[in-house]
Amino acid sequence: MNPAGGRAGERETEAWHPTRATLPPGGRLGRYQLRRVLGRGGMGIVYEAWDTQAHRRVALKTLHGAAADGTSQERFLREAKAAARLRHPGIVTVLDIDFEQGRHFFTMEFVDGESLDRRLKSARAARDLPLRERVELVAQIAEALGAAHRAGIIHRDVKPSNILLTGDGRALLSDFGLAGDAQGEDPERITLAGVVLGTPQYVSPEQAVGGSRRAVPASDVYSLGCVLYRVLSGRLPFEGEGTSVIEAAVRSEAPLLRTQNPGIPEALEAIVARCLRKDPGDRYADGDALAADLRRWLEGRALGPRPKPAAP
Repeated sequence: MNPAGGRAGERETEAWHPTRATLPPGGRLGRYQLRRVLGRGGMGIVYEAWDTQAHRRVALKTLHGAAADGTSQERFLREAKAAARLRHPGIVTVLDIDFEQGRHFFTMEFVDGESLDRRLKSARAARDLPLRERVELVAQIAEALGAAHRAGIIHRDVKPSNILLTGDGRALLSDFGLAGDAQGEDPERITLAGVVLGTPQYVSPEQAVGGSRRAVPASDVYSLGCVLYRVLSGRLPFEGEGTSVIEAAVRSEAPLLRTQNPGIPEALEAIVARCLRKDPGDRYADGDALAADLRRWLEGRALGPRPKPAAP
């Protein structure tokens, strides 16, 4: 049974023309019956869809017409292929990559929940979430990043809107649209010169200064540290928009977490502070290292040793 009502294939449905900005009711793209828009971004649109062959609900992502140039298509396919390489319970699973009716698209498991961003914008919901549950959610995302880093992938756009929360308390990492190669082989030809890739409030200093070619696994750690700071305090480490917040992240130190929320344990403040170090070498090396310390805190154990400072 189709979850949107009616049986898949009961009637002929109108195909989606690739130049249309919106979908007709019951429109189709290949074997997928498109139901409703779940979200829109700078390049793409995500729909709830019904797979008429596998008989399951999926999320389908495609470029919208205004972003269907060659560069956008290449970046879009890179996202799909990067995410498809990963199999981890904390990462949204890519199911299919296809091309129909002049349009590239891919499908993912359908996550029945909400984004962390939406949860945080609900002040009461964020305040009522117990501290351990907040840390647990971030630990799950750190473990997901660890899996990506071990596969040689840097996410480069970790932020609350790219973290999905399920009804059973799981957190999943999504949207690998800016993902790059951890070995520095990311094709810079699809990155505009001088453009900072990432979201200003969460982008690492090295990404802000050097562009995408400077991103390393510890860059994702910085971004997740900003998420953890917000989850624990209700504020961002650096407030503002655009270049002003980027300049603050590069030149200034973030206020210590306990100045924003004195009730936070010192050990969590230390974890966040290490995530937000300016030098990537002073942070946790990757998602696994951050997850290990978060798990130590959750289990009531002492944090791991800090890295030794580099020799002068």
